[in-house]
Amino acid sequence: MNSSDEEDVLILLSLRRRRKRKRQSIWCREHFLLRESRGEFQRTFLHLLDNPDEELFFNYTRMSYSTYNALKSLVLGLLKPDHSNWRKSISAEEKLIITLRCLATGASFSSMTVPFHMSRRSITRHIYQTCQVLWDVLQPLELKPPTKDQWFKIARCFGDLWDFPFAVGAIDGKHIALNAPTKCGSMYYCYKGFPSIVLMAVRDADSCFILVVCGKEDLQLPTFTCKTNGECAFGILAKKFEIFQGPLRVEPDKAVLLTNAALVLHNFIRRRDGRMVDRTSDVTYEVVKGQGRGMFPLEAPTHGGRPSAEAMAIRDSVKTFFNDPQGGTVPWQHENVFRNVIAN
Repeated sequence: MNSSDEEDVLILLSLRRRRKRKRQSIWCREHFLLRESRGEFQRTFLHLLDNPDEELFFNYTRMSYSTYNALKSLVLGLLKPDHSNWRKSISAEEKLIITLRCLATGASFSSMTVPFHMSRRSITRHIYQTCQVLWDVLQPLELKPPTKDQWFKIARCFGDLWDFPFAVGAIDGKHIALNAPTKCGSMYYCYKGFPSIVLMAVRDADSCFILVVCGKEDLQLPTFTCKTNGECAFGILAKKFEIFQGPLRVEPDKAVLLTNAALVLHNFIRRRDGRMVDRTSDVTYEVVKGQGRGMFPLEAPTHGGRPSAEAMAIRDSVKTFFNDPQGGTVPWQHENVFRNVIAN
């Protein structure tokens, strides 16, 4: 076959590929052309800005006006609008609101196309871009490793708030459930029988995350953990960001991106708004100790047998400390322990 024949073959192959491509039936749906007049950002969010209502705004964005303005000042400069010669581009603030609504409600990308008058492809791209910006900007501010003085401060807070002195963090892990990833086989399937990514985190006494690792494989919990406080933090996270109330319907790498963005937003909001009340359900975040259907404990399956000698030694030392009148005993503990025993 000479060079001329090879060129003819390449041309025929190129023409065949073009014929197989599905032609776009319309350039832009008429519904999407109404975004600037009827989109949720224009009709709902901008109305909340022009007519301040702290309660509605908090329910919509999961943060106060002041916290939102602080967040906006940090990230909008990095969310550049998509320039186009054919129609007005999506603003940086609209991208931010789309992402906050996705995390807050857990709505699928497809279901957001109608209220925001935007294609699924555009919504997906904007959410991933914004989550990456949130992580890049907020992680150095909200999740940087503590200094020596900050570790001491964390320990003092555990003693003051939880009557647990000398603790520098509560550690726990969760499986973040996924829909079955494509072309991954059994790589992401956990012992519970569903695909997931692993999230391990250390939190402080006020349920802010100190250190996080998300998406790593074969993570195991340490022998001893202070789990009650850690689970409380995960419950607060799942209550504020309802995307964790069910399996994440994205690929594993994107699930890590969404989770990381939610983690840094959790710290950013909590450190500025404090113990805000979830006005959608009249339940304070502090009493939420469970987690959504998208989060499951990270324990390994048990097959009977005794715990390790190291675990028993730690348990016994903690038990001795909290039962010693000169140690960690608090005035109300015995009354609470024996309350049910006396009643029965």
